[in-house]
Amino acid sequence: MSAVSMAAVHGDFELWLADKLRALNIDPDVFGSYITGILEGNETEDEKSEALQGILTEVCEDAIGNVKDEIFNKWSECNDRPAEGDVRVDEQGKYNVEAKLVSLMEEQAKSVVAEKKQTLEEQKLRQAILAQYGEVSDGEEDVVTKSSAEPVTNPAAAGATHKEHYAPKLLARNTNAEHVAQAEKEKREQSKQEHERKKAQDKLNREKQKQQAQDRKEKERKRTQKGERRR
Repeated sequence: MSAVSMAAVHGDFELWLADKLRALNIDPDVFGSYITGILEGNETEDEKSEALQGILTEVCEDAIGNVKDEIFNKWSECNDRPAEGDVRVDEQGKYNVEAKLVSLMEEQAKSVVAEKKQTLEEQKLRQAILAQYGEVSDGEEDVVTKSSAEPVTNPAAAGATHKEHYAPKLLARNTNAEHVAQAEKEKREQSKQEHERKKAQDKLNREKQKQQAQDRKEKERKRTQKGERRR
């Protein structure tokens, strides 16, 4: 689905959600974007359901399960709706099964190509590392052959030459391997930190929304009590 079509789908859902929240006496300006954010998140369906039920429990007096299911169903309906101009859709607006199958196969083929490309890149990196190791190994064999053919007249000088020959190549080999390992480690740590940061932010947002809902209910209760005292 194109970016324009996706925006239209989200716009339809947000309009429906705003009307639904108003009907439940819930402020859509406060809770509409938050509910949409939950549905758009990368969490599992169970996690989304739990988060949505948590916020509805604080602000909704109707049957929570029914409202939650209605929101989920509407979200799925809007996202599953065929985009305008979709070649997989027939004149009645229904999916053409054969065309949809072809589309799925094309997407799968693209995924395989992308995975193959990534695998080739990994192989190139691995070959580069092995080539570095191989270069050092070949150098060792050349030195051994040359040393056995030529007499050693100065052991101290021979030892110095040996170190000078190996040091740069060994250093390059070790540095390359360390860089690869360090890069992989940093990538894993970064992904872990981003995931933890998002979880913490989501939790903070939920707590904030719950507090706002609680404050709103408290103000409503006080206003009702004040009106009763006046009567």
